[in-house]
Amino acid sequence: MTTVACDGYWMAADGLVTNGNELAIEFSDVKIIQLKDGSILGRAGAYHALESLRSFLDGETEEVESAGEWSALRLMPDGIGLYYCEHHPTLGTPASWPATLGTGGELALGAMLAGATPEEAVVIAAQRDVTTGGKITVLTRIEEMKT
Repeated sequence: MTTVACDGYWMAADGLVTNGNELAIEFSDVKIIQLKDGSILGRAGAYHALESLRSFLDGETEEVESAGEWSALRLMPDGIGLYYCEHHPTLGTPASWPATLGTGGELALGAMLAGATPEEAVVIAAQRDVTTGGKITVLTRIEEMKT
């Protein structure tokens, strides 16, 4: 699976790709992206879910294609957080910070509650969660980048 961690300003995610219980060592995945409106979207679960949800949220498609089991976390430019999942892909439910997704999410949440940044939290989760690892991607809200 993965680990996505967000504190309301920064979002970080690992890049390890798994297929069930098998690691896909030769692949690396970017699991967080910036949308047209400046929000940041991160996902855990099905590989193609991020692109399908991005297309919907950016207004390029009218629905989210079925992509298997997934969950997503969206950090809006104003700091509001929203969760999405395959059961309700067009309805974002409120998230509070810090927030995490994926199999390493609980480890990352504990790390952030103890003072770690989202990036540090993903690194910590990777030490104990075998489906978290690889290159870590970190993005920040556009509002924060301007200051």
